[in-house]
Amino acid sequence: MHDASAHSVLTTMSIDISRFIDTAAWSAGLSDEQLDRVKQDASVQHYRTGEVVCQRGSAPQHWLGVIEGALRIDAVDGGGRCVAFSSVFAGAWLGVGAILNRQPRPYAVSAVRPSVVTLVPLATFQWLLDDSRHFSRWVIDQMIARLDQDLALIGNLLLSYSEPRSGWQEGPRSLPSLAQEAALKKEHALRQCIQAISMMRKQILQSSDSSQAASEAMAALLCAADEAEASAWNALRP
Repeated sequence: MHDASAHSVLTTMSIDISRFIDTAAWSAGLSDEQLDRVKQDASVQHYRTGEVVCQRGSAPQHWLGVIEGALRIDAVDGGGRCVAFSSVFAGAWLGVGAILNRQPRPYAVSAVRPSVVTLVPLATFQWLLDDSRHFSRWVIDQMIARLDQDLALIGNLLLSYSEPRSGWQEGPRSLPSLAQEAALKKEHALRQCIQAISMMRKQILQSSDSSQAASEAMAALLCAADEAEASAWNALRP
Protein backbone atom coordinates (compact mmCIF):
# COMPACT_ATOMS: atom_id res chain seq x y z
CA MET A 1 0.00 0.00 0.00
CA HIS A 2 1.34 3.46 -0.92
CA ASP A 3 2.28 5.78 1.94
CA ALA A 4 0.91 9.33 1.87
CA SER A 5 4.17 11.04 0.89
CA ALA A 6 4.83 8.69 -2.03
CA HIS A 7 1.22 8.95 -3.17
CA SER A 8 1.36 12.75 -3.19
CA VAL A 9 4.49 12.67 -5.33
CA LEU A 10 2.97 10.24 -7.78
CA THR A 11 -0.31 12.07 -8.20
CA THR A 12 1.48 15.28 -9.15
CA MET A 13 3.09 13.62 -12.15
CA SER A 14 1.67 14.68 -15.49
CA ILE A 15 0.36 11.66 -17.39
CA ASP A 16 -0.31 11.91 -21.12
CA ILE A 17 -0.17 8.34 -22.38
CA SER A 18 -1.44 9.31 -25.83
CA ARG A 19 1.39 11.80 -26.37
CA PHE A 20 3.91 9.37 -24.88
CA ILE A 21 2.95 6.72 -27.44
CA ASP A 22 2.79 9.24 -30.31
CA THR A 23 6.35 10.39 -29.64
CA ALA A 24 7.82 6.89 -29.29
CA ALA A 25 10.24 5.94 -32.09
CA TRP A 26 8.40 2.69 -32.85
CA SER A 27 5.06 4.45 -33.44
CA ALA A 28 6.22 6.71 -36.29
CA GLY A 29 5.21 4.30 -39.07
CA LEU A 30 1.96 3.00 -37.56
CA SER A 31 -1.47 3.64 -39.02
CA ASP A 32 -4.12 5.56 -37.09
CA GLU A 33 -5.96 2.28 -36.49
CA GLN A 34 -2.87 0.63 -35.05
CA LEU A 35 -2.11 3.62 -32.82
CA ASP A 36 -5.69 3.77 -31.58
CA ARG A 37 -5.66 0.11 -30.55
CA VAL A 38 -2.37 0.46 -28.66
CA LYS A 39 -3.66 3.54 -26.81
CA GLN A 40 -6.95 1.83 -26.02
CA ASP A 41 -5.31 -1.34 -24.70
CA ALA A 42 -2.48 0.32 -22.76
CA SER A 43 -2.83 1.07 -19.06
CA VAL A 44 -0.84 3.20 -16.61
CA GLN A 45 0.63 2.13 -13.28
CA HIS A 46 2.35 4.19 -10.57
CA TYR A 47 5.28 2.82 -8.54
CA ARG A 48 6.96 4.09 -5.39
CA THR A 49 10.72 4.17 -4.94
CA GLY A 50 11.92 0.59 -4.45
CA GLU A 51 8.62 -0.96 -5.46
CA VAL A 52 8.82 -4.07 -7.64
CA VAL A 53 7.47 -3.69 -11.18
CA CYS A 54 8.20 -7.25 -12.36
CA GLN A 55 9.30 -10.23 -10.28
CA ARG A 56 12.22 -12.33 -11.45
CA GLY A 57 10.86 -15.61 -12.82
CA SER A 58 7.46 -14.15 -13.65
CA ALA A 59 5.84 -14.77 -17.04
CA PRO A 60 5.86 -11.64 -19.24
CA GLN A 61 2.36 -10.19 -19.53
CA HIS A 62 3.11 -6.67 -20.76
CA TRP A 63 5.52 -4.56 -22.73
CA LEU A 64 6.64 -1.70 -20.48
CA GLY A 65 7.26 1.95 -21.28
CA VAL A 66 8.67 4.40 -18.73
CA ILE A 67 6.64 7.62 -18.86
CA GLU A 68 8.28 9.27 -15.85
CA GLY A 69 10.90 8.21 -13.33
CA ALA A 70 13.43 5.41 -13.74
CA LEU A 71 13.56 1.63 -13.37
CA ARG A 72 16.38 -0.71 -12.43
CA ILE A 73 16.89 -4.17 -13.89
CA ASP A 74 18.44 -6.58 -11.39
CA ALA A 75 20.03 -9.89 -12.37
CA VAL A 76 21.45 -12.68 -10.20
CA ASP A 77 25.10 -13.63 -10.58
CA GLY A 78 26.58 -17.12 -10.40
CA GLY A 79 26.85 -16.88 -6.62
CA GLY A 80 23.18 -16.07 -6.22
CA ARG A 81 23.80 -12.41 -5.40
CA CYS A 82 21.55 -9.67 -6.79
CA VAL A 83 23.46 -7.23 -8.99
CA ALA A 84 22.28 -4.11 -10.84
CA PHE A 85 22.23 -5.05 -14.51
CA SER A 86 21.09 -1.77 -16.09
CA SER A 87 18.80 1.22 -15.65
CA VAL A 88 15.89 2.34 -17.81
CA PHE A 89 14.89 5.99 -17.87
CA ALA A 90 11.87 8.00 -19.00
CA GLY A 91 11.07 7.52 -22.67
CA ALA A 92 12.50 4.00 -22.88
CA TRP A 93 10.71 0.68 -23.36
CA LEU A 94 11.70 -2.73 -22.03
CA GLY A 95 10.69 -6.38 -22.11
CA VAL A 96 10.92 -7.22 -25.82
CA GLY A 97 13.32 -10.12 -25.28
CA ALA A 98 11.21 -11.74 -22.57
CA ILE A 99 8.08 -11.44 -24.73
CA LEU A 100 9.70 -12.94 -27.83
CA ASN A 101 11.24 -15.82 -25.86
CA ARG A 102 8.02 -16.44 -23.92
CA GLN A 103 10.16 -17.54 -21.02
CA PRO A 104 10.07 -16.44 -17.35
CA ARG A 105 11.93 -13.18 -16.85
CA PRO A 106 15.57 -13.85 -15.83
CA TYR A 107 15.65 -10.49 -14.05
CA ALA A 108 13.61 -8.31 -11.70
CA VAL A 109 12.49 -4.75 -12.43
CA SER A 110 12.01 -2.16 -9.69
CA ALA A 111 11.53 1.62 -9.45
CA VAL A 112 14.57 3.63 -8.35
CA ARG A 113 12.37 6.70 -7.80
CA PRO A 114 8.64 7.46 -8.06
CA SER A 115 7.76 6.29 -11.56
CA VAL A 116 4.87 6.08 -13.99
CA VAL A 117 4.86 3.12 -16.37
CA THR A 118 2.58 2.28 -19.27
CA LEU A 119 1.77 -1.39 -19.79
CA VAL A 120 0.94 -2.66 -23.27
CA PRO A 121 -0.66 -6.14 -23.06
CA LEU A 122 1.21 -9.10 -24.52
CA ALA A 123 -1.62 -9.78 -26.99
CA THR A 124 -1.48 -6.20 -28.29
CA PHE A 125 2.29 -6.39 -28.72
CA GLN A 126 1.99 -9.67 -30.65
CA TRP A 127 -0.80 -8.25 -32.84
CA LEU A 128 1.30 -5.18 -33.64
CA LEU A 129 4.30 -7.37 -34.44
CA ASP A 130 2.21 -9.31 -36.97
CA ASP A 131 0.24 -6.36 -38.33
CA SER A 132 2.96 -3.72 -38.79
CA ARG A 133 6.04 -4.23 -40.94
CA HIS A 134 7.49 -1.03 -39.52
CA PHE A 135 7.07 -2.19 -35.93
CA SER A 136 8.56 -5.64 -36.58
CA ARG A 137 11.57 -3.97 -38.25
CA TRP A 138 11.98 -1.71 -35.22
CA VAL A 139 11.91 -4.71 -32.88
CA ILE A 140 14.57 -6.49 -34.95
CA ASP A 141 16.78 -3.39 -34.90
CA GLN A 142 16.40 -3.10 -31.12
CA MET A 143 17.36 -6.73 -30.53
CA ILE A 144 20.40 -6.45 -32.80
CA ALA A 145 21.47 -3.22 -31.08
CA ARG A 146 21.18 -4.92 -27.68
CA LEU A 147 23.25 -7.87 -28.91
CA ASP A 148 25.89 -5.46 -30.26
CA GLN A 149 26.07 -3.80 -26.83
CA ASP A 150 26.55 -7.16 -25.14
CA LEU A 151 29.28 -8.11 -27.61
CA ALA A 152 31.02 -4.77 -27.06
CA LEU A 153 31.09 -5.48 -23.32
CA ILE A 154 32.57 -8.89 -24.05
CA GLY A 155 35.18 -7.28 -26.29
CA ASN A 156 36.19 -4.85 -23.55
CA LEU A 157 36.49 -7.76 -21.14
CA LEU A 158 38.82 -9.58 -23.51
CA LEU A 159 40.97 -6.48 -23.96
CA SER A 160 41.32 -6.17 -20.20
CA TYR A 161 42.83 -9.66 -20.15
CA SER A 162 45.09 -9.22 -23.17
CA GLU A 163 46.63 -5.79 -22.46
CA PRO A 164 49.62 -5.45 -20.06
CA ARG A 165 48.64 -4.11 -16.65
CA SER A 166 50.57 -1.45 -14.77
CA GLY A 167 52.65 -2.77 -11.90
CA TRP A 168 53.35 -6.18 -13.43
CA GLN A 169 57.10 -5.69 -13.14
CA GLU A 170 56.95 -4.71 -9.49
CA GLY A 171 56.68 -8.25 -8.14
CA PRO A 172 59.20 -11.11 -8.18
CA ARG A 173 57.34 -13.04 -10.89
CA SER A 174 58.86 -13.09 -14.37
CA LEU A 175 57.28 -11.47 -17.40
CA PRO A 176 56.90 -14.82 -19.20
CA SER A 177 54.89 -16.25 -16.30
CA LEU A 178 52.71 -13.16 -16.18
CA ALA A 179 52.16 -13.34 -19.93
CA GLN A 180 51.18 -17.00 -19.60
CA GLU A 181 48.71 -16.12 -16.84
CA ALA A 182 47.21 -13.38 -19.01
CA ALA A 183 46.87 -15.82 -21.91
CA LEU A 184 45.08 -18.33 -19.68
CA LYS A 185 42.72 -15.65 -18.39
CA LYS A 186 41.99 -14.54 -21.94
CA GLU A 187 41.28 -18.13 -23.01
CA HIS A 188 38.98 -18.61 -20.03
CA ALA A 189 37.11 -15.40 -20.87
CA LEU A 190 36.77 -16.42 -24.52
CA ARG A 191 35.37 -19.81 -23.61
CA GLN A 192 32.90 -18.13 -21.24
CA CYS A 193 31.87 -15.87 -24.12
CA ILE A 194 31.34 -18.86 -26.40
CA GLN A 195 29.26 -20.55 -23.71
CA ALA A 196 27.19 -17.37 -23.24
CA ILE A 197 26.61 -17.09 -27.00
CA SER A 198 25.54 -20.74 -27.09
CA MET A 199 23.01 -20.11 -24.32
CA MET A 200 21.81 -17.01 -26.14
CA ARG A 201 21.29 -19.05 -29.32
CA LYS A 202 19.35 -21.67 -27.36
CA GLN A 203 17.05 -18.99 -25.92
CA ILE A 204 16.42 -17.55 -29.39
CA LEU A 205 15.52 -20.98 -30.76
CA GLN A 206 13.15 -21.63 -27.85
CA SER A 207 10.79 -18.90 -29.05
CA SER A 208 7.38 -20.38 -29.88
CA ASP A 209 6.30 -17.38 -31.97
CA SER A 210 6.01 -18.59 -35.58
CA SER A 211 4.99 -15.27 -37.13
CA GLN A 212 6.98 -13.88 -40.06
CA ALA A 213 8.20 -10.92 -38.01
CA ALA A 214 9.45 -13.17 -35.22
CA SER A 215 11.13 -15.47 -37.76
CA GLU A 216 12.96 -12.51 -39.29
CA ALA A 217 14.07 -11.35 -35.84
CA MET A 218 15.31 -14.85 -34.99
CA ALA A 219 17.23 -15.09 -38.26
CA ALA A 220 18.93 -11.73 -37.70
CA LEU A 221 19.86 -12.56 -34.09
CA LEU A 222 21.15 -16.02 -34.99
CA CYS A 223 23.30 -14.51 -37.74
CA ALA A 224 24.80 -12.01 -35.28
CA ALA A 225 25.37 -14.78 -32.71
CA ASP A 226 27.11 -16.95 -35.32
CA GLU A 227 29.43 -14.09 -36.27
CA ALA A 228 30.26 -13.42 -32.63
CA GLU A 229 30.98 -17.09 -31.94
CA ALA A 230 33.20 -17.33 -35.02
CA SER A 231 35.17 -14.28 -33.86
CA ALA A 232 35.64 -15.81 -30.41
CA TRP A 233 36.90 -19.10 -31.85
CA ASN A 234 39.30 -17.22 -34.14
CA ALA A 235 40.65 -15.34 -31.14
CA LEU A 236 41.39 -18.67 -29.43
CA ARG A 237 43.65 -19.79 -32.25
CA PRO A 238 47.39 -19.39 -31.54
